Amino acid sequence: MLLNIPAIVLCGTLACMTGLAVFAFFAMSGCDPLANRDVQNPNQVCNSYLHKMGRLKMRNVTMGHNIAGLEIAGQAAMGSQTNVLERWKT
Repeated sequence: MLLNIPAIVLCGTLACMTGLAVFAFFAMSGCDPLANRDVQNPNQVCNSYLHKMGRLKMRNVTMGHNIAGLEIAGQAAMGSQTNVLERWKT
């Protein structure tokens, strides 16, 4: 039961580091996607970051691969949460 604590700490740390990387990218480039109306929803900032990084540095990685990776990670997280809830029920 306590074996998942390191994984939770790792996921939280990675989420914080990702947020800091996105913030640093937009702060260093001097643009605010929300203020410029590049995105309408704050949840779209990460996708905007991936799109800009795809144009700048990762020319051989398409945007579709990045979005597919995000989708797979979300589905894996939901699947693991569902499994935990199922084990608690029984």
